[in-house]
Amino acid sequence: MIQLLDSPLQMALPLNEVRAYLKILQPAEDRLLTHLVKTAAALVAKRHGHYALTQRVRVTAPLIHDVTRGLRRYARLFYHYPFITLSLYPIQSVEQVEVLRRDGKRRVIDPRFWSLSHTRGPHRLTIKVMDGASVQVDLTVGYGGEPEAIPITLRQQILFQVGKLYEKRDDLLVEDALFPRQLSLLGGEWGGKWGNDL
Repeated sequence: MIQLLDSPLQMALPLNEVRAYLKILQPAEDRLLTHLVKTAAALVAKRHGHYALTQRVRVTAPLIHDVTRGLRRYARLFYHYPFITLSLYPIQSVEQVEVLRRDGKRRVIDPRFWSLSHTRGPHRLTIKVMDGASVQVDLTVGYGGEPEAIPITLRQQILFQVGKLYEKRDDLLVEDALFPRQLSLLGGEWGGKWGNDL
């Protein structure tokens, strides 16, 4: 489970770039476009794990306990340190790692007892605690505080989502209560209506 701890102060795309993409000449729909850009960036992050602007998130996941056996028939079992995979990009820093133990107690893990590695595929966070059941990790993700820092491919993904949302603008209730949280998380009727075609 991924929980947003804060939201970026800036928009992932400037309004003039969005207007040019949608071929809108007047700023009359800027309020709608602002909501759509925030929602599109949240959709890209939710589906692909790429966060455009810097923000803090909290990941809660069960620990994976890996066990291997030696080569010989009666070889001993090797219990490796548990880990979780993090499909979030880019990870700037890990601020806190908290383990929920099997006895229900929580324990904040000293940075000396966890490590974050990344070669190919998702990041792997390894915890040097054997009695953990799940872990809660607070991270800072994103490419920076300004839209110029976002890679062009990610900007294009967000623009594409803005275009898809703009096509459906007549179905949207443009109220602050709907954007970006309910719609970007595809909850309720929006998830059933748009979950497969965005």
